[in-house]
Amino acid sequence: MTRQTALGVLAAVWTCLLVLLLFEAQPGSGASPGVRYVSTDGVDAGNCSSISGRCRTVQYAINQAAWLDEVHISGGVYTRAGTVARIISSVTLVGGYDPGFSHVSPADHPTILDAQSGGSVIGVDGPAEVMLAYLTLQHGDGTGACYGADYGCGGGIRAHGPDLDLAVQACVVTANVASRTRFGLGGGIYMRDGNLDLVYGRVLSNTASAATVGSAGYGYGGGVYLENGSVWLDGSEIRANLGAVAVEGHGGGVALLRVTTAEIHDSTIRANRATAAA
Repeated sequence: MTRQTALGVLAAVWTCLLVLLLFEAQPGSGASPGVRYVSTDGVDAGNCSSISGRCRTVQYAINQAAWLDEVHISGGVYTRAGTVARIISSVTLVGGYDPGFSHVSPADHPTILDAQSGGSVIGVDGPAEVMLAYLTLQHGDGTGACYGADYGCGGGIRAHGPDLDLAVQACVVTANVASRTRFGLGGGIYMRDGNLDLVYGRVLSNTASAATVGSAGYGYGGGVYLENGSVWLDGSEIRANLGAVAVEGHGGGVALLRVTTAEIHDSTIRANRATAAA
């Protein structure tokens, strides 16, 4: 089976999964095996496995989740002065739920994860199979998240393999910075040693390197940076991202290094800049 065929089958499976999510969660207090619930009015106690026992923070729910569990997140703003969610095993995060967890409607119940410039919004480390759906990831800062203090990676999502498959579906990744010191990789999304599938996503107004003084300011991939892996874009938009504020930028929208496969379908990459001064 070719990778394109395999990804097509996988995309269909994800779509079916999301449709099932719309119907499986019913209001009430009964436990739903394999599902953890998060709401802004929840309490971080117990195992988050019932609507009445919903938790308050995404990270707490992830910590309770078993392999391949789903974390259902109701609409609201989830903030932390640092990484909002760190994932080290296979899990699915789905936002956009109504307060009763009866249906998903991101337009009516936007789910926003805000790192308040204290770290990458989401950190993912493989080996794992991870899916993110119906989330807005904003105000992340990946300074120091990779290679030492002079580097920063993935303000919105910092993902590192090995053997990592990351699917980002119908998410908005916006207003994030990879680094404020010197070298920045992937203002919106940084992926190394893994496979990234971006489906119906929007990567908007992110910056790889926001450094402005001295010899600083080398940025790669204002929107997306991928190294040693593959990328699949379908129905997505990468717009108004910036590689570097000063000195030198590469790939305002997307920067790819040693990728095995890169496929773009029905997507738009526009109005990005490598360097602000250019």
